[in-house]
Amino acid sequence: MTYFAIELSTPVDPDKSKIEYLPTQYISEYIKSRGFDGIMFNSAMGSGFNIVLFNENKAEIKKIETFVLNNIIYDYDYE
Repeated sequence: MTYFAIELSTPVDPDKSKIEYLPTQYISEYIKSRGFDGIMFNSAMGSGFNIVLFNENKAEIKKIETFVLNNIIYDYDYE
């Protein structure tokens, strides 16, 4: 995994989000300017991944599923 992917997958402090997002936003804009259609990275909230599309018209929806979220459990340790 690249350092950029790790940064994208790291949770952001809501009080510092504007500052903490700046480096990844800048790099994402650079990637977009080089002609890429999007980026994919591991989710910060568990297993799975996130996809960022720079142009949604270049994607084709194959299937839509709806999920009902029943509960969220946060489990963490202080370091």
